[in-house]
Amino acid sequence: MSKVDAIIVEAEFKVQSPYKEFGHWICLRFVDTYPHFNKLNEMKEVLEKRDDLEVVHFDYSYTGIHEDTDLKYLEITRH
Repeated sequence: MSKVDAIIVEAEFKVQSPYKEFGHWICLRFVDTYPHFNKLNEMKEVLEKRDDLEVVHFDYSYTGIHEDTDLKYLEITRH
């Protein structure tokens, strides 16, 4: 990968709320930039700032985007 690349991130957040007995999973798949992970870090900060949620587990993986990568179901904004 070059210095800054577009990547596909798959993130999982396990969150708990004081109002519910069981936790919930939030699973996201989106395009981000490597190595900065701007969108991933922003989403994590948004969830951690909420008073009604606690992030109890966080995990992610990423894959590079190449000419044969299937981008179906991903919303891409081209500049």
